[in-house]
Amino acid sequence: MALVVGVDTYADSTALEAYALARGIELAGDSEVLLIKAMDYLESRTYKGEKTVRTQPLQWPRTGVYMADGYVLDSTVVPADIIRAQCQLACDADRFDLIGSGASVKSKTVGDVSVTYVDGSRQFSVLANNILAPYLAAAGFSWVTRA
Repeated sequence: MALVVGVDTYADSTALEAYALARGIELAGDSEVLLIKAMDYLESRTYKGEKTVRTQPLQWPRTGVYMADGYVLDSTVVPADIIRAQCQLACDADRFDLIGSGASVKSKTVGDVSVTYVDGSRQFSVLANNILAPYLAAAGFSWVTRA
């Protein structure tokens, strides 16, 4: 599987590996799989503004994204924070051994299969959500006006 930046992912394997290395994180899983898990989360969120091109495959780039300081994001680029959040989410997916249900695995046994889930575990870190916070639309609604 070869991920295509802009179609399948915002970050590539090289960016993820550099991000992890800078933070002393040793990735055990396949970088491309981890990036896809992170994208599943990123693409499920509701962001400010709207897609720059209605038919683009991913949520970013976006137009009409106003930041708290009044700055308007460039509608032709994916913000560095979104790429950073994807890398953090991929590291989280690797660290917490996320599986299809989204629950973290506390322990596992391969012979005669045994899995124990972490009670009250969070799918992804507070850090990733803090990175995303300025880009997220208000919960429950989003205003879009067209001329």
